Amino acid sequence: MEIKNWLLENITLHSHDNKREEFINGLTHFFGIILSIIGIIFLLLKNTTTPHLKGATIVYGLTMLLLFTASTIYHWLNDPILKRVGRVLDHCNIYLLIAGTYTPLAIYIGGRMGVTIILFEWVLTVLGIIFTLKFWGRLKFLHVFFYLVMGWMIVLVWSDFIKLVPISFAKDILLGGVLYTIGVIIYSLKKIPYYHGIWHLFVVAGAASMYIGIYTYLS
Repeated sequence: MEIKNWLLENITLHSHDNKREEFINGLTHFFGIILSIIGIIFLLLKNTTTPHLKGATIVYGLTMLLLFTASTIYHWLNDPILKRVGRVLDHCNIYLLIAGTYTPLAIYIGGRMGVTIILFEWVLTVLGIIFTLKFWGRLKFLHVFFYLVMGWMIVLVWSDFIKLVPISFAKDILLGGVLYTIGVIIYSLKKIPYYHGIWHLFVVAGAASMYIGIYTYLS
């Protein structure tokens, strides 16, 4: 009961113009669920160089599945409690997916840089989730700022990073980051019809680009 009351009192629901828009918003990430499940199966079946890297790629796949599932729940369910749960998980899973994406990358790199990346991403994930729950609906620019900082932290060590990974993988990661960022810009402007669904498509495209890189070169 306490959780129910907290959700009703603190978690706002995003207002949308019509049910068609909500259906499209959910549909775009429902496709993400299907692709994530297929992607996880391929990761499980692929022979990986080390058990640690295999585990890291599964963590990545699960965080991707969690994000698309929570988003679909939020957009498709009408129950006020479940919809709020979906929205909270949707926002928190953005942090999880960013950290999950960096995890196999960090394990592959290894050494001090790999440890630093894992610590940076997962500590910020915990702090980001706490921040999301504590300041829901407030300081929105900081939420976006944290997402972008976590997502683009690789540029701080880019010169060393490209020496340690295949150049094609670096290009896939860079393309994924650009697609995510374009999606964030479209979502933030809120000027285009069906902007939310368009943003979702950029998320799916960004996730696909990064998955291709991780599956091809790291798993």
